[in-house]
Amino acid sequence: MDNSEQAKESSSAVTSKKKFKIGPFTIIEWLIVISIITILIILLNHAIQQTRNPKGPAGKMIPTELPNESNRIVHSTGLSIIAPVNWVYRDRNPAEPYIRIFPRVSRGRRDIANITVRLIGVPDTQYINTYIYTCNKTIFRGYPAFEKMEIRREKVFLDDPGNSLFTLYINHDGVWWFVEFSVADEMTELPKEIRQYINTIQFPKKSETTK
Repeated sequence: MDNSEQAKESSSAVTSKKKFKIGPFTIIEWLIVISIITILIILLNHAIQQTRNPKGPAGKMIPTELPNESNRIVHSTGLSIIAPVNWVYRDRNPAEPYIRIFPRVSRGRRDIANITVRLIGVPDTQYINTYIYTCNKTIFRGYPAFEKMEIRREKVFLDDPGNSLFTLYINHDGVWWFVEFSVADEMTELPKEIRQYINTIQFPKKSETTK
């Protein structure tokens, strides 16, 4: 092999090596750097989420776990409901039969869903005709009830999701109760997972609600 052929082969080898380099680094070196940066971002994001959620991880908008009796929330009046995993509880008045549960979210974020249960009592005819009788007749655990699911606001922007509302009125031994599920999404039917949790509601004795 003469000198000219050796020079060509040497030049070809150098060119080949250059093809596998991007700037001063090889492709393998770039992949290693990208992998390290990705891992650091994941770890940093996890640390930020823990800082924003010191009480625990965020809750799911639509829970996938089955209701667990150990997660039952009991109000001082006897009203109760099983809360999904990582949903939190809000009580505005110990003397008022009222429960509101919602997924835990990062600090500063809006609620993505909530279930509210409260006492109506004995409504007048106007209230019944305006609100209750505009819903679909159904049965809730053996008691007469009326329910409705509707989209209240359609999605406009990525950071402004739609909103849907499920309302349920229950005539429990002559005393009316109101149940609401609000969610930051467009839904025309109540998710079966949410209905499972709503079906765990236990009402206090009638004597406790008519004091």
